[in-house]
Amino acid sequence: MKKLFTLETLLYFLFGGELLCLCLSYIPSSDLFLHLAVGKQILALGEIPRYDYFSYTAMGAPWLDHEWLARVIFFLVWKAGGFAFLHVLKIILVMSAFFFAVLAARKRGVSVLAAVGAGGITALCARGDLFFDVRPYIFSYLLLGLFILLLEIYARSGKRWPLFLMPVLMVPWANLHAAFPAAFLLMGAYLASFAWDFLKKKEVASKFLPLLLSIIACGLATMINPYGWRLWEMPFKFLSTDFYRLNLNEWVPPLIAGGEWPFYVLLGAAVLGFILLKPRRVEDALIIIIFGSMGLSSVRHLPVFSLVIIPFAASCFSAVGQMLKIKMERPVRWETLISAAGIILVIIAAAIRLTGTDLESLSREKYMFPAEAVRFLTANSIEARMFAPYEWGGYIMWELYPRYHVFIDGRANTVYPAETYKQALSVMFGNEGYERILDQQKVDLVLSNKLQVPYNQLIPLKLEKSPEWEKIYEDDISVLFMRKKLMSGKEIKPAGGFIYPVTYYRLSEEGRFAIREGDMAKAEKLLVRALKIRPDYVPAWIDLGAALGMSGKGEEAASCFKQALIIDPGFIGARYNLAKYYQGRGDIEKARELLRKELELSPDYKPARDALEALSR
Repeated sequence: MKKLFTLETLLYFLFGGELLCLCLSYIPSSDLFLHLAVGKQILALGEIPRYDYFSYTAMGAPWLDHEWLARVIFFLVWKAGGFAFLHVLKIILVMSAFFFAVLAARKRGVSVLAAVGAGGITALCARGDLFFDVRPYIFSYLLLGLFILLLEIYARSGKRWPLFLMPVLMVPWANLHAAFPAAFLLMGAYLASFAWDFLKKKEVASKFLPLLLSIIACGLATMINPYGWRLWEMPFKFLSTDFYRLNLNEWVPPLIAGGEWPFYVLLGAAVLGFILLKPRRVEDALIIIIFGSMGLSSVRHLPVFSLVIIPFAASCFSAVGQMLKIKMERPVRWETLISAAGIILVIIAAAIRLTGTDLESLSREKYMFPAEAVRFLTANSIEARMFAPYEWGGYIMWELYPRYHVFIDGRANTVYPAETYKQALSVMFGNEGYERILDQQKVDLVLSNKLQVPYNQLIPLKLEKSPEWEKIYEDDISVLFMRKKLMSGKEIKPAGGFIYPVTYYRLSEEGRFAIREGDMAKAEKLLVRALKIRPDYVPAWIDLGAALGMSGKGEEAASCFKQALIIDPGFIGARYNLAKYYQGRGDIEKARELLRKELELSPDYKPARDALEALSR
């Protein structure tokens, strides 16, 4: 028991708890759905794709699917346990990657505190809220962490078994994700270090040649893939400054004001540490230069830098501790009791965090993707070519292929030329000439993203004013337009001849209409039904509160407004309505407080300003 419950073990548990929390961010991953769609088709057809069959803009174009194995794994995991299992897989892979890097740091002889401290700090700089997601690069995280460990074992002990394992690992890596060249950069850094030591006559020539042979074997191992040497084309496609790289958020350089400032602090500290602390190693210098440059070039590379820098960061912590004469592993009284209590608390906290998180919803399908519009399209046999925005292409592939093909999707330049992406953006933003693009591609349905309208994706506003298009479906996330010529002369009504599935949005809109008509009993029933479908839909809570208030049920109305604020504390209008309730009760001071807070959040919200002015008279 004493060996199990130690402060070292507690540190590892704390590190694991940190990584778990970082992995539970809500990330709307549009690419996840295309991975599932492709994995499903690979298994259904029994072959790895070589030509595109998902789109109508690139149908039959060559397609080098460098992530085919990851996509198959994702689909099989989803089939076994849904999105929850996929996120469990993600957590396991990300945590394993960082633990491998921390264990690599331990091979340098540093303390657990130094190694775990380095891992804990660098993990905070990795932008896990963006990149700890269910995408093929999580396999690269895992394998990169493992390569770091294998190289440190070889460098510090001279044992050669890691050199035989690395080419074996390279075979799956080359079929999982295109970041496998990162391993060659890492191995090259260690190879250069061994060469430098040999030139300085440090008698390490025996390490150079075996590693060189292992690198060659790794290179040959990458040829074991469906596309042969052509696989090496993929990692370098984004190195050139092209339209995709300039316009996809994950490929832009990190911004100090955009949440990436910890990376700059970490990189600066690494450079300063290398300059000031000794001994200096060539592999550390090259890792800082190569992977630091990668991080500077693209925010997507921040997790990679955070991983590979852990051993060096741990060495720096250890050196600083020695300079300050800090004993990082001194005996502690009651160590077993303290460690056991700490580990139990970490486990309890992790369990609470996990049980309080809906793993199925981490990918935000119901909140960021056109799930309800897909239900409408499924219920109605509309034979027409449809445009969907870039971020929804993968979702359409997953939900509606082969009935509908896509204009573009997250496979980006692996399938589509830059011109196709430019055209897609022109349509999404409603730029001049978007009608010509839709005409050329014979598009008769346009699915647009309402969530992007505040970011100038104005196509829904343009089509709503166009005499050639008719809105046939709308919810809080999406709007679907059809060319009027396809209506075949039918009279356009709210029902429009289409089948409209019962959705929370439709029930909520009907409830709001009932309020305007003065039928509060009907409104209450409709809004309660809407909230049974989606309990966290704030507009329905606001409208239900309004209906109850107009029915003289003040306490129930106030409860609805309070529930809306619990779900979304920043929702505009909730405090205004709650203030009206308190005003009716005679609690003027409470009403003023709520109205002032409402105006802090939204200074232009006129109803709150007018109400506050009326109370001040």
